[in-house]
Amino acid sequence: GLFTEILAIGTSIIAFAIGITIAYRKFGADASEPFFQGFSRLAYNKFYIDELYDTVIVKPYQLLGSAISRVIEPYVTDGPLQVVVRLYRLAGWAFKVVQVGYVRIYAIYMVIGLSIMSLLISLSMNL
Repeated sequence: GLFTEILAIGTSIIAFAIGITIAYRKFGADASEPFFQGFSRLAYNKFYIDELYDTVIVKPYQLLGSAISRVIEPYVTDGPLQVVVRLYRLAGWAFKVVQVGYVRIYAIYMVIGLSIMSLLISLSMNL
């Protein structure tokens, strides 16, 4: 009703008057007086929210990530991967020795492999 509208208008006028007073004291003729200087500094620095966020959230996660990369990563992630890499290198070296590029050598390898398989099959049948 009418009371609510009058209350809203009155509150707006009071807020306007307070704003004008603060602006005059800060920027008016006698502006040398450091009125609300602390609040202005806080407002200018966005109430130090960025610094607080950096200190409370960003820095701890950076420390955690650094610890994980120094302690866990070499043993959990990189260690097993290096084992696989070494096994592949060893297998590559072993196959490099037997790959000479001559078809007759490959035929000999096949004959040796078939002979070993035949021997194993014949031994398993005699059991």
